[in-house]
Amino acid sequence: MQPLSNIAATIVAAYETLGMTEADIASQEDLDPAAVKFLLYQNSKSYREAIKTQEVIQEGSSSSDERGQEDTETKEKRIFSDEDMHDAALTIVKLGAQSDVDRVRFDASRFIIDECQGRHKLPSANLMNQRINILVLNEEITKVKAAKQKSLQQVKEAIEV
Repeated sequence: MQPLSNIAATIVAAYETLGMTEADIASQEDLDPAAVKFLLYQNSKSYREAIKTQEVIQEGSSSSDERGQEDTETKEKRIFSDEDMHDAALTIVKLGAQSDVDRVRFDASRFIIDECQGRHKLPSANLMNQRINILVLNEEITKVKAAKQKSLQQVKEAIEV
C-alpha cells in the first residue's frame, strides 16, 4: 500500500481519531463531501466497515410502511420502478431473440450473460487499488456541479422565452 498524502492522512485521522463526519471534514478542508467520502472509502477500514454496517441496517429495515407505501427517501433515490426495470430486461431479451442483425443478437446475449454474472457492478476492490489525487477529484466535482447549474439556468431561460 502506498503512503497517504498529507491531506489524505489528515482526513483519515479526522474521521478515525477525532470522530468528525464527512460533512465536517469537507467544510474544514474546503472540499466537496463526495471527494471526502471517496478518500475515506479508499483509505479508512473503519469507514468501509461503517458503510457496510449502515447498508445492512438499511437492507434489514423495511423500505415501506404498513400500507405498502415506500418512504420518501427511497423514492428520491430510485429513478426507475421495478416495472421499468422488468420492461427494460424484456426489451433486451426480445432484441436478442428477434433481431435480424447478428451483432445485435450477440451484444444483447453478451449483456444478459454479463448482467447475470454480476460483471456490470462496480467492484469495490477496484476503488481500493486506485490512487486518485483528492484535490483533482474535488476540482472535477466542482466543475461538474458548475456545468450542471449553467445547464439548468440555460433551460430556465429557454423556457421563459
